[in-house]
Amino acid sequence: MMKTDAMAAVLDSIIRHKRVTSVYQPIIDCKEGAVLGYEALSRGPSDSPLHSPAAMFNNAARLGRLSELELVCREQSVYNFFRKELSGLLFLNVSPMALIDPDYPRGKSVELLQKLGHSPSRIVIELSEKYPMEDTNALCKMLEYYRSMGFKTAIDDLGSGYAGLRLWSELRPDYVKIDGHFVANIDNDPVKREFVRGIIELSDNIGCQVIAEGVETAEEHDTVSQMGINIAQGFYFAKPKEDPDLEIPHPVLMSSTSPGVLPKYNETAHSLCVHVDPVSPEMKLLDAWELLSDECNVASLPVVEEGRPLGLLHRSAVLKTLSSQYGRALHGDKPLRNFLNDNCISVERDALLDEISDRITSEDDMYVRQHFLITQHGNYVGMGNSRDLLKRITDLKLKHARYANPLTLLPGNVPIKERLAELVKAERYFELVYFDINNFKPYNDIYGYRKGDQVIQVVGRLLLDYCTSKKDFIGHIGGDDFIGIYMEHDAGAICRKVFSEFEKCLPQFYNEAHLAAGRIKGENRSGETVYFPLLSLSAGIVPFDRSITTAELYADCASEAKCRAKEARPEKIHIHGKAALTAVDSERNSIEQEQSDVLIHQDHIAVRVEQGEAGRP
Repeated sequence: MMKTDAMAAVLDSIIRHKRVTSVYQPIIDCKEGAVLGYEALSRGPSDSPLHSPAAMFNNAARLGRLSELELVCREQSVYNFFRKELSGLLFLNVSPMALIDPDYPRGKSVELLQKLGHSPSRIVIELSEKYPMEDTNALCKMLEYYRSMGFKTAIDDLGSGYAGLRLWSELRPDYVKIDGHFVANIDNDPVKREFVRGIIELSDNIGCQVIAEGVETAEEHDTVSQMGINIAQGFYFAKPKEDPDLEIPHPVLMSSTSPGVLPKYNETAHSLCVHVDPVSPEMKLLDAWELLSDECNVASLPVVEEGRPLGLLHRSAVLKTLSSQYGRALHGDKPLRNFLNDNCISVERDALLDEISDRITSEDDMYVRQHFLITQHGNYVGMGNSRDLLKRITDLKLKHARYANPLTLLPGNVPIKERLAELVKAERYFELVYFDINNFKPYNDIYGYRKGDQVIQVVGRLLLDYCTSKKDFIGHIGGDDFIGIYMEHDAGAICRKVFSEFEKCLPQFYNEAHLAAGRIKGENRSGETVYFPLLSLSAGIVPFDRSITTAELYADCASEAKCRAKEARPEKIHIHGKAALTAVDSERNSIEQEQSDVLIHQDHIAVRVEQGEAGRP
C-alpha cells in the first residue's frame, strides 16, 4: 500500500496539473425519446494509483483536499462539455462538505460559464445523499444561493442513507435520482417497487422530476417506465465515455419512447369550480382589502372586466402593499388594475385535471401555484384552488391504483365500466373496441408466463401510443383482453395501425426457427397437438348507438364482435350490428373502409365488402 506522503504527492500533482479526465453518461427523457442531458464523471490519470474515482475522491477527503479536487473536476467537466457541443443539461456531482467549505471559491463556475458564453440554467448541481449532512440548514442556504443564479439542483443516490428525505423536503430540488440499488432487478422485486412508488408519490406532491439511475436491462427500464418514471440513465442506454454518443441506438430509443402507463383523469376543472364574486379593476385598493378582511376564507379576488378575467388580487400582496410605510396613503385610493397579478393561470371549465396540474407545477411563481381562474368560452365562471386539485388527483390516483390491472397498470374492469356508463348517459359519440391477442394460449404454454406477460405489456403500450386524444380511454380487462374507447378518431384506422406495429414486434417474441416457419406446434383446448399461427390481434368494434342503453349491453356487443373478429379474414376486424352501423351513418358521415376486407354483421348475415367497393350492404 502506498504511504500517505506518496499518495499526497500524487494527489497534489493531479490537482496542480489538472490531470483529470471527464467522461459523460447520457440521461434519457424516455417520454420524448431524446437526451435530456449528461452526467459528468471524473477519472484520475490512467497510470496513477488514483485512477478510479473512489480512490481519488476518498483520498482527497482523507487528506483535506476534497474541495480543491472537486473544483478542478468541475472546471474540466464544464469546459469539455461545451467544447464537445453536447446537448441538454450538464449534471455535476458536488459533495456537501465541499459545498459548505468556507474556503471554497463561490464564483469560479459562473466565471467559466460567462467566459464560454453559456447560462447557469444548463447546469444541474447534484448533491449525493451518500455523504453525511450534519448542517442541513447551511447546505440549503448554499444551494439556494446557486439556484438564485440560475443553477438547477438535484439530489443524487436517494435511498442510500443520511438526510436525503429531509433535504429533499426542505430544498425541493428540480430532480431527484433514485439510487441504482433500488432499480437493480426491480422487475422481480415487489419491495423495491413499493419503495419507488413512494418516491414517485412524494415527487408529484413536491413538484420535482424523478430519474431512475442504474438501469441496465430492458426489463428494469420497462418496469420503471410503467410506474411513471420518464427519465432514466444507465448501461442499458450507454456507458460513460469521453466522447459520448449524441444519439441513442435505435432499438433502445424505440423501447424508450412508449409513454409511462399513467392514469388519465377524466374529471375536469368544473369539479373544482367555486364561485367567488368578481370585482372591478376600478375598485380602490382599500375597498378590496375590506372585502378580503371580511371574507376570511377568500385569499384572492378575481378581477373581471365585461366578463373577461384580467387577473387575481392576492391577500398577501395587498397586505404587503398597505402595511409598508405610507402604504395606505400612497396606494389606498388607487384602482386595482395597478396591483394585479396578471400572470395567473386561467383554464377552461372542461380542462382535464392532469392538464391543469401540469400547468401549475411548471410555474415558479408561488402566487400562481395557489389559485387559478376558471372560464367558459373565455368568460369568468369561478376559481380553483391548487390544494383541492392535488387532493382530488391523489384521490383519483388511489382509486386508479385500487382498480388498475397489476401487469400493465392500465384501468381495470371497474373504471372501464364507469367510463362507459358516463358516455352512455351523456349520449356522446364514441366507438368501443374490444382487442384480443390471437393464439396467445399456445404461445404462453411454449414460451412461458414471463414472455407472455411481455407480449401483453407491449400490446398495452401500443394501444397507449395510439391513444392520441385526452378524451380517449384504454383499459385492460385482464389476460390478453383490452378495451379502447375512441371519441375523436376512426377506431378502424387506429386498429390497423396498432396491428401493423404489433406485427413489427414479432421478432422479439419468437426464436428464429418459429419466426421462419411462421407457426408453432402446441396443444389445442382438446389436448390435440396442432400447429398455430404466430401471434396477431383481433378487434371487435361497437360504434355509438342510442338503442344500446347501458354499459353492460355495450360490453355484450363488444364481446360478440370480438368473437366474430377472430373468425374474420384477412383483417380480423368486425363492426357490430346493423343498428350500430345506422348510428354511424347518422352520427358520423361514414366509417372509412381502408386496405383489407372488413366483415360487417347485418341481421346475423355476414356480408363481405370487397376492397375498393364504394357502397354499404
